[in-house]
Amino acid sequence: MDIVIGTQLYPWSQHYKAGGKKLEENLDDCFAQIKSAGLDVVEGSVTSEAQANLISRLLRKHRLEMPTMYVGATLHTEQWAKDFESVVNQARWGKTLGAKIVVVNPSPVDWNTKQDKTEDEIRTQSHAMLQLTEVLKSIGLTLAYHTHDSELRRCARELHHMLLATRRVGMKFCLDAHWIWRGAEGSQVVLDDIIELYGDRIASLHVRQSIDNVYTETLQDGDIDYYSVARKLKQIDFEGPILIETSREVGTPETMDISDGHRISAEWIKRTLVLL
Repeated sequence: MDIVIGTQLYPWSQHYKAGGKKLEENLDDCFAQIKSAGLDVVEGSVTSEAQANLISRLLRKHRLEMPTMYVGATLHTEQWAKDFESVVNQARWGKTLGAKIVVVNPSPVDWNTKQDKTEDEIRTQSHAMLQLTEVLKSIGLTLAYHTHDSELRRCARELHHMLLATRRVGMKFCLDAHWIWRGAEGSQVVLDDIIELYGDRIASLHVRQSIDNVYTETLQDGDIDYYSVARKLKQIDFEGPILIETSREVGTPETMDISDGHRISAEWIKRTLVLL
């Protein structure tokens, strides 16, 4: 596979926050480090026209590209239309930066508890995602659905309904392998089956790893069998991009600079996911 390897900006936001800084105020330094790690692609959010202008300048300066962008939105409540319009506005700004895929993660009921959406809320959300797919398609963009772990609860009810309800309009899927694995309580079987079921919808891949269910500092062999993932991606002729998202949590080792960690992770991807 000849696939572009890049980084999601979330781990970089964690990096700057740990140092008492904000990613938004350190994008120039961030992009320089990403380029020095040997990467060519970033995925982040674009929340204003001013931010779009800044990112555009820095992408050119550091010879980086942003083919995908990330947007969060609450789409399961009666007020879904407000966030719907926000996603469309952000997508238009992202398009000026070269984004072709808009990765949207519908928010859970509560990020800190395991409160599930009602049946009606899930139907409202799928309706919003269906409409969003069509609107973005009309302006030359592709919607890709992203999940965390909550969507895997109750037999992955939410994940399956979002993908099935939007199949006819062509909504794609941003596969975040570790969130699928963790949401399925550490099941490689579920991760492999999700790829089998929706492989034709996968437009991008987010990758991180863990050992004993604790995030690792770099991509490496661990809880998730990425060799199995690679074989399945090869079978469906996956074309990427692959985005590093080596996040921190309690217990994650911190032994190296973040740019060195991304360089090591990129080399591991080439050995594991691309060359297999």
